[in-house]
Amino acid sequence: MAAVISLMGCGSDGLSSAGSGSRCASADHIVPSESLQDLVTYADQVAVVKVVDDEVAEYDRPNDGLELERFREVTIEVTDVVWTAPQRRDVPTSATFTTSGWRGGDPKKGPAPDCDQPPLEVGHRYLVGMVEYRDGEWAPMSGPFVLNVDESGDVHGVIEDGPLSKYDGGTPAAVGAALAEVAPDPKVAPYRDQPGGLRYRASVDGG
Repeated sequence: MAAVISLMGCGSDGLSSAGSGSRCASADHIVPSESLQDLVTYADQVAVVKVVDDEVAEYDRPNDGLELERFREVTIEVTDVVWTAPQRRDVPTSATFTTSGWRGGDPKKGPAPDCDQPPLEVGHRYLVGMVEYRDGEWAPMSGPFVLNVDESGDVHGVIEDGPLSKYDGGTPAAVGAALAEVAPDPKVAPYRDQPGGLRYRASVDGG
């Protein structure tokens, strides 16, 4: 089952942390991503995924105030699930979503970094926290919860002093085991049967 959504999340304000003011998240696709508790509260699964395809996002237009080819439509396939939220079911085996485009808008220069996370490159694997932002609309959480997985299966590219910093060079399974010991934010408990994105907005809005 594949899922298609719009723009992948980044920071809590939806802007680039690099200070450029560029938009890197829509208001509908933001959840907190600063701690392991955030991860187990809002992610629906944590998985190793492989990027299998990318192309120009269909909605990019020259007159929308953004460069054509700024965004990419990326397709990932799940290769290994290391943690799943107890109440969530029917997680997809693949998902398609929109993220940062190419460096300088030129596909020959490779994918551009997306805020505080590595660029998602075709043929590479990553450990990601997957969120269902609405029914059937899946994409990774942003920032510290998108990590490189090397050929030996180890995790790299962890943000220094980030919530997963101690697992740099470790295995995805070790991350999954650690998450099994973390309790979600209790204020979100009444909304645990909702998709992660709706769960966050419901907890903020009081239902």
